[in-house]
Amino acid sequence: MNVREPKSAAEVRAGRELTVRAWAEGYGDLLSPDALSTIEEVMLDQNFEQEHAEFTGSEVDNRALVAVADDGAGGPTTVVGWATLLWDDEWTGEFVGDDEAELRACYVDPEYQDAGVGAALVEAVLSRVPAGRDRLVLEAFEAHDESRAFYEAQGFEPRATGEIVVVGESNPSVVYEREC
Repeated sequence: MNVREPKSAAEVRAGRELTVRAWAEGYGDLLSPDALSTIEEVMLDQNFEQEHAEFTGSEVDNRALVAVADDGAGGPTTVVGWATLLWDDEWTGEFVGDDEAELRACYVDPEYQDAGVGAALVEAVLSRVPAGRDRLVLEAFEAHDESRAFYEAQGFEPRATGEIVVVGESNPSVVYEREC
């Protein structure tokens, strides 16, 4: 497995498709079917060429990363993880301070969970936090014990509570932070 920036719009799309699968499996008991359907529409109704350009290059203030697995024989790779790192104030959540960056997404294909993919994504994100940003912060559903346990195992500590609003549905959240 290798963690890197997406090399193509197809890899960005694969990351978005993986996110939709992870949301359906992980948050199906927290969100309505209508909300999950809307998330799928929004995630997959994108200009992936443009999104690829927005997440790569030296002039951007946000990053996407993919974890890719290969067949071991030099064949095609499969995107098995997706993460996004944000620090542009226009895109970060309200809970993100001026000296912080946000881990907006960290999703692993359900078939590859518990195989170290998520931990590798977090470490890769941490290595890309720009200078001057002292903490990496994120927001997780309070009721999703699996993700909270994962982030705590990666060294994140809870610092506040809040609300995540997804397609008009509100859920309690926990804001986590980790020193960079």
